[in-house]
Amino acid sequence: MCERGVWQLQQVLLRYSETGYSSSGVRFYLKHLLPSWEQRNPQVKVLVQHDKYAQPQATFVFASGAQADAPLANLQPRQLEELLQLHRDSAGPNHFLKHGGPKVWTERRSIQGLWRPSLPSQLLALRWFRRSRPPLRLPKYSAEGLRLSIQAIRGEGRWGSEREFPKGWDQLALKYAHCNPLMLNPVPPEPQQQPQQQ
Repeated sequence: MCERGVWQLQQVLLRYSETGYSSSGVRFYLKHLLPSWEQRNPQVKVLVQHDKYAQPQATFVFASGAQADAPLANLQPRQLEELLQLHRDSAGPNHFLKHGGPKVWTERRSIQGLWRPSLPSQLLALRWFRRSRPPLRLPKYSAEGLRLSIQAIRGEGRWGSEREFPKGWDQLALKYAHCNPLMLNPVPPEPQQQPQQQ
């Protein structure tokens, strides 16, 4: 991200293995696609480090001095490109939304919806929508996700039936309650009749 003409991402360190299978996407990206990305982003210094038998990893250094690490294991070259663009367009590492790794996920209902915080799983979910040929069927959903969707359609919310106690406020009742705050049961005013002109 550029703030006041200064790009926040200063340096990218890509660690990979020449022989490891999990680094195959990184090796392809370094050989064929990285030079064009460096040409489009000359403000970012890209360093490449070979670690034998190590899992591939990217370290992003920002202008504030903060660092962010991201695993690159088993990523496709296009996914690596999206990851570099994501960090190039961000102002710094996001330390405030780290709730767990890729093995921590839930299908329980929350305000945010169904939650699975993992970069590989998010990229895998988005891959279905970027198919070159038309899809034969929609992506599969879990039984728990379908059950929660059916509950929401029927109006059976987490805190009881939403037909008896709707989620939203009735605007007229709220208006009368604010206009007459000291009344126990605020009565809505009757509509005034306009005089008819003859």
